Amino acid sequence: MSELQAQVRDVLTRRNSAEARALLEHLLRYVDQRVLAVWRYHCVDLVGSGERDEVVAAVMETLLIDGLARFRGETIRELLAYVRVVTDRALLHQARRRLRERRVLDGQRLEWGARCSGPEELVEQVPDVPLSEQDQDWLRRLLAAGSMAEHARREQVSRAAVTLRVQRIRGRIEALSRRDQDSVEAWLTEQAHVVASR
Repeated sequence: MSELQAQVRDVLTRRNSAEARALLEHLLRYVDQRVLAVWRYHCVDLVGSGERDEVVAAVMETLLIDGLARFRGETIRELLAYVRVVTDRALLHQARRRLRERRVLDGQRLEWGARCSGPEELVEQVPDVPLSEQDQDWLRRLLAAGSMAEHARREQVSRAAVTLRVQRIRGRIEALSRRDQDSVEAWLTEQAHVVASR
């Protein structure tokens, strides 16, 4: 059993502790952001906005009952990836149920969407963040540094170079759709929480 697995199980046995509350609040924010990102990307017309809270609650219940106890990873990143799978499956289940209901009511097969032939493809169609790997890596390092000045020192570049790179990335983000901008914002928030937890 990895150290993280032991910590997670310890948290589950002491749910009223400060550590348990901190972990569960962190996971709740992550689940809520993931559900919102997937819903905005491809479920707006299928799953009602009010049902998003139901999905989030169902995921947290699953995690508390036995989901976290079945986690076998060794890092926070693996834990979040595991939670993401649980979250995506819960949203897919809700989407399939609504799709079946519509088919019954309409008496015909409904199309899932122009880019998606069925709910099974939904997860693969939703990127974690619509930024290039280079931009993601650079932003992670910037967040880890804590400031542009410290990042410039670590990267051995001028502050002006860091500022220019931030402006370029900001420009690329502003050119994205509102939905993709929300995905970037959710990703940045999550990365900031990961950095803070370290």
